[in-house]
Amino acid sequence: FLCFLVAFAYDFILKLLDYIPKAQQVEVLLQQKDFTLVAAYFMLVYSAPIWEEVVFRGILQDGLEKSLSPTTAIISTGTIFGLIHFDPDQMIPLILLGCIFGWMYHKSQSIFPSIIAHSFVNTLGAVNLFGGLEQ
Repeated sequence: FLCFLVAFAYDFILKLLDYIPKAQQVEVLLQQKDFTLVAAYFMLVYSAPIWEEVVFRGILQDGLEKSLSPTTAIISTGTIFGLIHFDPDQMIPLILLGCIFGWMYHKSQSIFPSIIAHSFVNTLGAVNLFGGLEQ
């Protein structure tokens, strides 16, 4: 339930900010010979959440929590998570999302809840992004 709540809250925040997915970036990728919609979807929904959560929560946040308070570690990794995506339009929502994923990791002591929530958020993003493509 928390995964759905996080995903829908993130989608709601982006709608409040009038953020429009950049479908033209995906269209450019899809025009390349070896790149398919399935590969793009797999990378966005499955691959990215796994490696991002391993890096940001499993390595970075875990390491920071050894020398900083959990709150400081969560805010620090959430901020880095938002900044590393290099998208000024989504930076604040991504920082908040990174903090939510960090809190989930801290409370559960497992990266699996944050991977699942991250996948749900990216699924919503993929539906919004790929849904805007003309076939």
